Amino acid sequence: MCASAGDAEGSRSSVQQANDLLCVSDKSKLEKPSNWTFKSGQYLDMTLLDPSEMDAEGNVRSFSIASAPHKDTLMVATRMRDTAFKRVLDIMPLSCAVKIEEPSGSLTLNNNVKRTAAFLAGGIGITPFRNIVFGAAKKNLPHRIFLFYSNRRPEVLRFWMSSRLWNERIRTTN
Repeated sequence: MCASAGDAEGSRSSVQQANDLLCVSDKSKLEKPSNWTFKSGQYLDMTLLDPSEMDAEGNVRSFSIASAPHKDTLMVATRMRDTAFKRVLDIMPLSCAVKIEEPSGSLTLNNNVKRTAAFLAGGIGITPFRNIVFGAAKKNLPHRIFLFYSNRRPEVLRFWMSSRLWNERIRTTN
């Protein structure tokens, strides 16, 4: 069964896929809840409401927020694996609602601009770091940031790096 958006505090979900990478954004990339503020690098807890199946891990998962704080959308991403939660998420109709908790976590950019930030990520682990780098670029922060990222699948790399902001303000090397 699918809960309607009116049944839950939180956001509707929409699904777009790039192979086994699943991105979920509230209201199909529309407005995020008006009371929502977060810092780049934080995460949220998502609860599936009345899921059609559930395993021992339950119906709540934590996800790094993939969208930047200045965006009008909330987006999270996950690597699809064979769990009850992700099977339900994968087939969830666009009109279904999920409950999202306030953001948590302290994996954020240091306020000291003299301190160089170096991030090392692989696979889906890019999510919070991409958010931090985009946020810093958008705000024109003077921080020196190094992001070392590896992924064995070029299509996933293209998915994460496909942004005008990324291409205009962030130097990359292959």
